[in-house]
Amino acid sequence: MLYLVSGSFRGNARGKELVGLSQVMAPARMAAMGIHLQHFEADVTELQGATCERFLSMKSKEADGSFMPSVFWLKIYGGAWHRFFIDAWVLFWDEREEYENESDFDFVLFDLGSEHGLDGIKIVSVIMEQTPEVADFESCLTLLFADGRACIIQYSEEPRRVDLSIADAFI
Repeated sequence: MLYLVSGSFRGNARGKELVGLSQVMAPARMAAMGIHLQHFEADVTELQGATCERFLSMKSKEADGSFMPSVFWLKIYGGAWHRFFIDAWVLFWDEREEYENESDFDFVLFDLGSEHGLDGIKIVSVIMEQTPEVADFESCLTLLFADGRACIIQYSEEPRRVDLSIADAFI
């Protein structure tokens, strides 16, 4: 289901525990995205305990030749693909039956799971939060893995930047 949330969000990402729900989108548009959060925090509890099978990142080629992470794909063992990205402080999350290759001249696919050894590791939590205390980034999505590492995706709107890091976390 698709929800537009302007308050905080806690609990099940399918919307069973919403606080501050400002608008529920029309049913015809609900199939488009699994989660639509705006400005505040989210726990994607459906993925707790799930095992990462594949973790991919589409990176856009910037004018200076560098690559900036833009869209992520996460495959869960025995489950669906999850396509997600952050734009304008909003986490967009869509559960899909199969992966869609979005590679072209301007977008290159990177296999984060293989590169960082995340394939086969259980997910402890997925948390989206606003980070006004961080000078360079306004929001952060953290995927915490059972081996103690975290995938941290930080987002800034002005200027638009997305930073991706895989680091040891303290759990």
